[in-house]
Parts: sequence; structure tokens; C-alpha cells
Amino acid sequence: MSALRVIKKYPNRRLYDTVASCYITLDDIRRLVVEQVDFVVHDQKSGLDITHPVLLQVIADQSHPAMLTNDFLKQVIRDQQHLESA
Repeated sequence: MSALRVIKKYPNRRLYDTVASCYITLDDIRRLVVEQVDFVVHDQKSGLDITHPVLLQVIADQSHPAMLTNDFLKQVIRDQQHLESA
């Protein structure tokens, strides 16, 4: 079992893989997911775990434009608000 891979996101929006010691792209993050590599993304400045928003960004960037339309995304936000109000 390998250790948790730490990716740091810098203020300039660049992602740095601390294991490979190099900058990576969102496509590289997608590849880590596909290869089932256990990783976490930390904001370099605050230290916060920002894995979730980075994964959402990968989905948004890699999705077919017709899949995540503006109307669909707005409806997801409305549905989330509705669930929080219930």
C-alpha cells in the first residue's frame, strides 16, 4: 500500500506533485483518479484540503459541453439549496 500522495495548489493556480517533484495539470489529476492513486490536494498558502473543488474542476473541464450546461449547473445549485432548506 502506497502513502497518500500530496498535491499542492499554489496561488498562481499551479498544481505541484510532491512525490514526482514536478508541476502537473488537471489531466494529470484525472489520470491519478483513473489509476486509483490515493491523493489529496492542499492549498499551499492556507493548508486547507481542496481536493473536492479540484475534482469538480476536473469533471467540468473534461466533460462534454452538452453534459454540464449552464442550465444544468444552475438546477444543481437550486436543488442543493432546496435540500438545505428542508
